[in-house]
Amino acid sequence: MASLGIWLNDIEHAEIKLKAAEYDLSLGKFIKKQALRKPIIRTKSDPILLRQIAAIGNNANQIARWANSNPNADSVELLAALHDIESALIDIRNAY
Repeated sequence: MASLGIWLNDIEHAEIKLKAAEYDLSLGKFIKKQALRKPIIRTKSDPILLRQIAAIGNNANQIARWANSNPNADSVELLAALHDIESALIDIRNAY
């Protein structure tokens, strides 16, 4: 195993320490994951946000069921709406 030392000014150290804490990781693990471009998964979740995401997902499922049961529905418009919902969910997941 090898060790790597880096020099940081106080502001850089504080910023990295804060970001590592957001992911509940040590400084070393956070820096290693960032340097190797590995995904960092948040371990802390906001229950209110999770309920909101679940509600959006439920709405998307209802739209899909409705579209499948209505053959005269405008499929391009519905697919665009579902794509927008999917994009919003991905943005929320990535931001949180």
